[in-house]
Amino acid sequence: MSNMKLILEGWRQFVDESLLVEAQRGTAFERVVVHVAGGAQASDEELGYKADGVYFEDLAKQALDHMEIEPGTLTPKTAYVYRATPAGGGDPKTDLVLNGIKVSLKMPGGIQLVSGGYKTAIADLSAAEKEILEAVEETLEEEVEEKILTDTQILIGEMQDKLQVKWLPVGCAESGGYEGLIRTKYEREWDRKANGDRKFIKENPDKEAFAARNVNRAIVWVEKNKEKFAKESWEAYRATLPDLNALLNKVMEDDDMRHALVDEWITGRRRFAAEPAHIPDVLLDPNGSHSVRTTEQTREIATNWFPYLKANIRGKGRPNLSKEPALRVDFDANSYYNELMNESHFCPDDEGTAPVEPTQQEDTLRSFIEDPDIGDLKVDVSTKENKD
Repeated sequence: MSNMKLILEGWRQFVDESLLVEAQRGTAFERVVVHVAGGAQASDEELGYKADGVYFEDLAKQALDHMEIEPGTLTPKTAYVYRATPAGGGDPKTDLVLNGIKVSLKMPGGIQLVSGGYKTAIADLSAAEKEILEAVEETLEEEVEEKILTDTQILIGEMQDKLQVKWLPVGCAESGGYEGLIRTKYEREWDRKANGDRKFIKENPDKEAFAARNVNRAIVWVEKNKEKFAKESWEAYRATLPDLNALLNKVMEDDDMRHALVDEWITGRRRFAAEPAHIPDVLLDPNGSHSVRTTEQTREIATNWFPYLKANIRGKGRPNLSKEPALRVDFDANSYYNELMNESHFCPDDEGTAPVEPTQQEDTLRSFIEDPDIGDLKVDVSTKENKD
């Protein structure tokens, strides 16, 4: 097998469109919840999407039940998707407004708390560090304070050095390397979309023409942004991420830092302090509803969720096979809720008298860092009309 074929085979992950599909489905789920509540109508296609084998429409009813909202009891004025744009950029944490309550809505299964580039990660780390050091300045031992400051500043510095840098796959520097990779990406995209997408095939009947058009656009885009690309390949930079994640792990070992960060990832409380409409009141998914109005409430959430949280710095797909590092934090909601269902919150003691709460598993600090090579979450794109 030629070197180019090996490179093409090795970069199949760069042509995976699952993240785009996941984002589209998240937006669709928002519209379905609003629809079921009595707001604007969602499309039949959106109502037919599934997650974990359950139709969106049924999941929406489950979610609304946690807020004690009966289907169809609200109106387009009291149930709507929140679409304001923060003055400083980025996305608001509020997704919906239901009967005056600002809601951050999550899909069932793996809940992604954050997936942002270094710019966002630096802002979150800096704000959390500043808040913690101010709060404990008089009581924290000097050497502990210095450790928090040093570890966090080193992590921020490493991110700052790579701010706004982009990477391309290995092999792109070879003669014709990038063109071959990007052509494969668009040929596979044509194959995928042409299977059942009549509108797409009508607009793009010729596979080679579709690929050639997009290859040319990609080459122009890379040339225009060449100053932003690292000289090293993405694989070379990815090899340094375990050390960066180990540093992140050290920062997260501090309870106060971890709680402040989880609060920010859920609510954006610091980033949107001047725009409180972007800060949700409730974190909602089909399995439960959690008030997040105060830091005390999110601190409790961070404590209870900690064994089910996974965070790491990994690659995030950008246009035309480019990559950027991103801090991603996921909550394994299925495992968390299953444990709540399978284990009684109270159990009788040895003599069968007063109920006692089970002890939490806090013998060792569970690693907060996941292997950076673990792939992103996959999603079910089947619908009522298009089942697997």
